[in-house]
Amino acid sequence: RMERNEEPHENYQALHKAAQIDAEIRNWTDPPEPPQSHAEESTSDKKIRERAEKIYSTGVLYKQMLWVYLFRTVYTPSSTAPPGFFQLRASNGLHGKREGNANPLANDPRIKQVVNHGIQLLEAFKKNDPCQAVLLSPAFIIGCSSFEEHQRDAIREVIKRIRNYTTLRNADPALRVLEEVWRRMDGQGGTGKQGGIEFVLRNRRGER
Repeated sequence: RMERNEEPHENYQALHKAAQIDAEIRNWTDPPEPPQSHAEESTSDKKIRERAEKIYSTGVLYKQMLWVYLFRTVYTPSSTAPPGFFQLRASNGLHGKREGNANPLANDPRIKQVVNHGIQLLEAFKKNDPCQAVLLSPAFIIGCSSFEEHQRDAIREVIKRIRNYTTLRNADPALRVLEEVWRRMDGQGGTGKQGGIEFVLRNRRGER
């Protein structure tokens, strides 16, 4: 469908399935929101609350990651979103507003807001937090939709923090891949304005 310049690039059966997945992601509420802190809470209650906050934040982060992955999978850089599809709601950790016929690249407020919120969640974990061990995947996926330089700088720092705490050997390759993804998103390396799609199509046909 991309080669024939048909819009949308995905058939409507696939879009219907994607819409169902989108609804399931947004409606997912586990783990529950942690209790609020108060002045008279005991040390034990504080530890329980802080642990609940970590679990909740990690759950919301993975929720953001899944939505970003779905959005960027369904909407290729030159495609447009059908009216009313993927309407973000400011609930269950997904922040945004109703947008129709929006381009999913840099100026789309939906992806920008979700990426910014994901970065805030990533940065909220302390450098020595054991949760660092499960942050590389969301950092990578959210990074693949970071169109602004300040977002990319934040992702670089997050991945460096993950590597320093976990000593994961795949952190450095993940960052190198992200640097190449960003380069192609910016239209560098002969990929043109489509952020890599034309490059992929040319190579699929054996062109250079």
